[in-house]
Amino acid sequence: MKSIILNLKLIFLSFSLLWFSACSGTQETESNPSSTEQATSEVGGVKKVGSVVDGYLKLKDALVASNGEEAKEYAIAMMEVVDAVAMSDIQQSIKEIAATAEIEEQRKAFETLSIDLYRNLKASNAVEQTLYKQYCPMAFDDQGAFWLSAQKEIRNPYFGDRMLKCGSVEETMEASVE
Repeated sequence: MKSIILNLKLIFLSFSLLWFSACSGTQETESNPSSTEQATSEVGGVKKVGSVVDGYLKLKDALVASNGEEAKEYAIAMMEVVDAVAMSDIQQSIKEIAATAEIEEQRKAFETLSIDLYRNLKASNAVEQTLYKQYCPMAFDDQGAFWLSAQKEIRNPYFGDRMLKCGSVEETMEASVE
């Protein structure tokens, strides 16, 4: 039954992402400005990355829940979105996550994905919503790792429920694109 529900979620997400891609010339507005459900659109010739961030946040939440199957499905759905917005530097990490349901392997690739997405957002100044750069000093045998979140409250994707609240907010990235 759980598998059927996950498949239905994936189908819905795929159709939603295809629809967002088809509507890339329009600006979607939400009544809740903190919502992560934003469409890819163009402003002054620069593509927004809201749908990539949305997929990333869903992937992060699946890792927080230690749900490798769901993380894999979100990564598969993200591959199409990343192709549509030409963010080729994050494709490899997403492919690695999509290739396995092994949560520890996914978390390693998620670290690289987080680094590359953060660099993209900082370089393009295309943050469509407030994001929090959060850091866990204990991740990967005390090497430390960060991730991005739409909520200030810590929910650690590297440990899940084993150390759910391990971490701190390092940076607040304010929305720069309206």
